Formats: sequence, C-alpha cells, structure tokens
Amino acid sequence: MQAMCLITLQFAPDSETPLIVAANRDEFFARPSAALHAWEDAPIIGGRDLEAGGSWLAIDQRGRFAAVTNWRDPLQPAASHSRGELISDFLTGSANSRAFAQQRLQRGGDYAGFNLLLYDGETLCYASNTAARLDILDAGHYALSNTELDSDWPKVSAARNALLELPKERALTQEALLELLADRRTYPSEQLPNTGLPLALEQQLSAAFIVREDYGTRAMTALQLRKDASAVITERSYTAKGVSGEVTLQLPARG
Repeated sequence: MQAMCLITLQFAPDSETPLIVAANRDEFFARPSAALHAWEDAPIIGGRDLEAGGSWLAIDQRGRFAAVTNWRDPLQPAASHSRGELISDFLTGSANSRAFAQQRLQRGGDYAGFNLLLYDGETLCYASNTAARLDILDAGHYALSNTELDSDWPKVSAARNALLELPKERALTQEALLELLADRRTYPSEQLPNTGLPLALEQQLSAAFIVREDYGTRAMTALQLRKDASAVITERSYTAKGVSGEVTLQLPARG
C-alpha cells in the first residue's frame, strides 16, 4: 500500500490570508518521520520524512508553500527519486511555482505518480505527472487526495465542502481546521473508486481520518498563510494508539 493523504484548501489571492489549508498525512506507522519543525539544514518549516529526507507539506519564510500526495496505483513501478524531494527542492529554490512544476513534469518519469500543489506567494499551481496536467488555479476552494484534483471521491468532495462551509458555521481557527478532516466514517461500496485495491481496503481508505493497526492518519495540519508571509501552522501527530503530540509555529511577516 502506498501512502495516502487528503488536502483541502482555500485560495483567495486578493485577501490578507490568501492560503488556508487543512491536511491529513496517512502513512505506515513504522516509517520514521519528524514532526513539524524548522529544519536545521534548510529554510523549511514542516514535517520531515526521515527515510528519504523530503516532506509531504511545508512552507518557508518567504511565504511559499508546497504539498504532495501520491497517485494511488498499486501496480506502478518503483522510481529513482522520492516524491518528498519535490517539496524541499521547491522551497529551497528560487523558481516560481509554474516554472518549477513545468521542469519537474519534464522529469516526471523520475518519480512515482504524484499530485503537487505549489504556491510562490502569488501563483498557486497544481501538477500531476500521472494525469499529465499543470493548472494555474483561480481563487476558490479545492481538495486533493490520491487521484486528480477535485475528484469525485466521497472524502474529497466532503473535505472541500466542509472548508467552504466552515466560516459560516464557526470562527476559522487552527482547531477548527484540524477538526475539519477528523471524520472517520467510511463510504458504501457503490460510492468508492476502483483503484486496484481490494474492496475492503478501498473502503477503509475512504475515510478522511484513517485508523488501522499498521497504517493510518499520522499527522493533521492546519495552515493560515498571509500576504505578508506571516503564518501560523499547527501539526497534530498520531500513533496507532492516538494523539502523540501537537506543535504550533508562528512565522513573522517578511522583513
């Protein structure tokens, strides 16, 4: 089984808070990783995969953001590069989001199937080497799991709608964003995609928050990134036994 994830975001480029994100990282509990922190060897703030060295979602102090999800395909071959390096390479580089996405799509065969979200402080891009797609996103609400952006997977539609409705129901706080993807319900078989996995497993993975003995939601992240590059980012970590910790970092405005 490949790592899964779920991300929903609000993009409002003309507002004081152009990017608001809620995300779940689903992974094997045995895979070593570090929780949200400021990296010592790079100007990156995010969790870190200690096996391959990259990340799944992170920001930098310039107001840039990147996140990646895997494309669910149990038959895809191994690749020479980790998808997590897409995050660290973008955040340590100077290319804008469109240019970086174009360059990595040209090398798409170096990576197993990916979905990539990149924000450079002005432009938000979505790119996928499997879908052979590069989109410059307009203002709006989006959600992404392990197929194309804004797919009709039930949990993707539910996540996008939950973020859309959130400001109408309660204050848009870090806690509210974390709770947005805490839904553990699964969906009936007739609503599920056919991605090549056994139906019972497909159903377990249909939840926004996944619970299994060896695999599940390991981190929930809430991010509010402002136009001046200040940000608040929170990560709540989980083991198979439940919550294992929570970290909130505040980034100052760009000097």
